Amino acid sequence: MYDCLIIGGGLAGLTAAIYTARAGLSTAVIEGEQCGGQAVMADLVENYPGFVGSGYELAEKTEQQVENVGVEIIYDEIESVDFKGKVKKAIGFENSYEGKFVIVATGAKHKRAGFQGEEDFTGAGVSYCAVCDGAFFADMEVAVIGGANTAVSEAIYLSNICKKVYLVYRKDKLRADSTLVERLNKKENIEVLYNTIPVKVGGKNSVEKLITDKGELSVKGVFVAVGFSPSTSIFKDVLELDEYGYIKTDSDLATNVSGVFAVGDCRTKQLRQMITAASDGANAGTVVAKLAERW
Repeated sequence: MYDCLIIGGGLAGLTAAIYTARAGLSTAVIEGEQCGGQAVMADLVENYPGFVGSGYELAEKTEQQVENVGVEIIYDEIESVDFKGKVKKAIGFENSYEGKFVIVATGAKHKRAGFQGEEDFTGAGVSYCAVCDGAFFADMEVAVIGGANTAVSEAIYLSNICKKVYLVYRKDKLRADSTLVERLNKKENIEVLYNTIPVKVGGKNSVEKLITDKGELSVKGVFVAVGFSPSTSIFKDVLELDEYGYIKTDSDLATNVSGVFAVGDCRTKQLRQMITAASDGANAGTVVAKLAERW
């Protein structure tokens, strides 16, 4: 049994692990895919104090720091949990794990845009990560769906690789930060299509076109960046969630279940950024360390 189980290895979970481990608690981070969470998909991080570089680099450095303080990183997909007793249990695909305390840091996943063929062509022209897949579309024409920070950032990134980038947005004004919009406007190979709704992707074996309510675009790739939804389905009948599926917490990041905390993008909060994820982790890790003294 561990002193603290952390479910999820994004920046929130990794930061929490640093704080619990440095307080002398045996700590395990259980991650189903790769550490770093959404951060690894950021081409350029400019709003994290003391660091400018790729999100992958930030995640890699944080993971190394976690390992250096003695945290055990376990790669397993948690399928269910049992938080009824004093000892908390997390049941994974490979093994089951027990801990005195649990910090949930499962983050969020990409939302689908909802156009016809989106699911069928995922991996065959439809992507949710420009940094991951952009190189496959070098010197080609592509489309990005969305109008907030992530979509604009992805369009800018792809403009350095692709021949032409269409930014398809359903409203008449972008919701991205002004600095990103200024950078976007300087890119001659990006065309913003306002008040435009994606309807369908078509092609034989891979994407060859995107059909919108305004016409047809000849593109080889469609990058979807329309927001995120919380990865909290396994906690639906265990923890208190808000109407959107985010975990409710108090100011100490505690959930409605004693000994269970939630941090990062999976919880109800105003701002979901790397720096606030790290802040959540630091706070929860500190609270758990204090509670562990009298467990």
